[in-house]
Amino acid sequence: MRADRLRRAGVEPLHDLPGVGENLQDHLVATVKQGTRGARMLSAEVAWWRAAMSLGRYALLRSGPAAHHGIQVLGFADSRPGLAAPDIQYHLLLLMYDNHGRSIDGADGFMPYFNLSRPQSRGRVFIRSADPTAAPAIQPNYLQEGEDVRVIHEGLKIARDIIARRALDTYRSHEFAPGADIASDAEIDGYIRRTAESVYHPVGTCKMGSDLLSVVDDRLRVRGIDRLRVIDASIMPTISSGNTNAPTIMIAERGASFVMEQHDTVEAAGTRFVARA
Repeated sequence: MRADRLRRAGVEPLHDLPGVGENLQDHLVATVKQGTRGARMLSAEVAWWRAAMSLGRYALLRSGPAAHHGIQVLGFADSRPGLAAPDIQYHLLLLMYDNHGRSIDGADGFMPYFNLSRPQSRGRVFIRSADPTAAPAIQPNYLQEGEDVRVIHEGLKIARDIIARRALDTYRSHEFAPGADIASDAEIDGYIRRTAESVYHPVGTCKMGSDLLSVVDDRLRVRGIDRLRVIDASIMPTISSGNTNAPTIMIAERGASFVMEQHDTVEAAGTRFVARA
């Protein structure tokens, strides 16, 4: 973090690393909510008494709705021809909700949600107070780059196209969101900006590298400070195209091996010194 920002927050800097808190990336998601008919969705399971029965069934038999992770389909797609790899990730839920699941729609329906696999926008996290319990300021800068808007816009059009296929004619009713009245490019972009949410994959604010904004080196050591490493998702220079859980586990295991290697080297050096003494 820049020294001047620390001073403004009432913290005297010991080392100036301007890249700390920069380069924030996240997977942003948008949704299509499609009503159904003639098919039972998970909306039937959200009543408290049904949820209690499902939990009891899982506890006793390890089966039923509570035994399922909730995602029926996972896939990747290209937003345009000629890409080296897909840039949109899709999940399909047999349930419709708002506000990160805090509000569940009781109507029968399913909800494809799709995120930018390779966002171009970059945000930042920075200190606001010397009080360690005070929350930091977070500016994700979602959809700051026009390419991100284009990609997630195409993601919505692809989802609608799949839903409109003949194989789903028997089960499809009306579209809950964005809704049939949201049709033009400007209306779709407006819907995305109003409703898109984080999918909880923030990374990159202590990135690994060798440029002026790099915070750690290729062994995850903080530049300019001895015996300090950062070993978590914040060291990713660029966000992984899929979910960040597995890459973060890999980073943790690799970082642990670096620490153990250093410990073994120091211990061996101490042993040699003792032997010479």
